[in-house]
Amino acid sequence: RNLRVLVLKSLSNITDRSMTRILKKNAYTLEVVNLSGCRGLTDLTLYVLRDELVRLRKLYLTDLYKVSDDGVSKVLNAPFSKRLQELTLWSVHRVTLREVNVDLDLKRLSSLSLRQCFNIQDDAIDLICKFMRNLVNLNISYCHKLSDNAVDTISKSLLKLKFLNLQYVRSLTDRSSESLARLPLLEALNVSFCKEISENAFI
Repeated sequence: RNLRVLVLKSLSNITDRSMTRILKKNAYTLEVVNLSGCRGLTDLTLYVLRDELVRLRKLYLTDLYKVSDDGVSKVLNAPFSKRLQELTLWSVHRVTLREVNVDLDLKRLSSLSLRQCFNIQDDAIDLICKFMRNLVNLNISYCHKLSDNAVDTISKSLLKLKFLNLQYVRSLTDRSSESLARLPLLEALNVSFCKEISENAFI
């Protein structure tokens, strides 16, 4: 009755029906939910998250290949979004953030991971920088469609960033290294395999 943390990693056979029962039963206590690797889940589970949970602070969704933009947009507009501190969407390939409602309240969100969300483009970074200005940790590695413009936007808006992962964002150039120099609190930066950024740029 007092369940606050729910971790169901890699239960690939679990269904939306089962998740609905679990989430509804613990709707008023759950603060952390990790459904990474539960590949059978669809947007229906995300709709239940939005409608039922009230205290959620941390949500981890990795390798959920059936989840779409609509499901993620519902989560970002959920009543609990005001409390949300961490959101991980690793390898949720169908996500672009283009269907997200532009009126978001994500001031407490400090950590966002979109690793291997291959369809994320610069317009998604514009949205992140507008509504998630308190981010301390941002992982957009392997988001191949991002450009120098995205990094420029990040450097102007996310001034609390301490950790930034740009690994394998292949189109970035020396222009991005110049933009990154503007981030005053940056402690850790990963630009490995960004082959268009020269050694001289960092020197």
